[in-house]
Amino acid sequence: MVSQPKWDIYESALIIETYLFCKDLPHKDQVPYLETLSKNLRLIAKNKGLKIDDTYRNLNGMNMQFQSIKYLFTGKGAFNNPSKMFVKAYKLYMKDRASFYLILSDAHLMIENKFDFAQLNSYSSDYNLFTQTEDFDLPDNEITELIISQPHHLK
Repeated sequence: MVSQPKWDIYESALIIETYLFCKDLPHKDQVPYLETLSKNLRLIAKNKGLKIDDTYRNLNGMNMQFQSIKYLFTGKGAFNNPSKMFVKAYKLYMKDRASFYLILSDAHLMIENKFDFAQLNSYSSDYNLFTQTEDFDLPDNEITELIISQPHHLK
């Protein structure tokens, strides 16, 4: 089995959005939302020019990662060890909704292929590290300043 790439902040924002939208539904009613999330994450990868296989962000993976997000919000769930990026996105959602929604807005632009990935890659290394890796950490009070200072990524 091929190792899957780590989730970035944009993907993490999208799964949190999905969780918030359907968290109160029975699992069988959540499945269509998880299928849409899977389809959208795969579309983002294709829009980035990545080559993906059938396992990339598939429904089984969405179910598993959804449980990690559920754990962050409720302390309950089958997967009680969410990734560092999920924790960062969750903290951003809880502490700085404006910045979270800016990232989520960019994620939706990525789905629509209206996001300028080349421009993102030209930003400072700190911004790239925050959005693309799990190991970068900023004090909470600097997150908003860093995100707000970056231009919106429209093509």
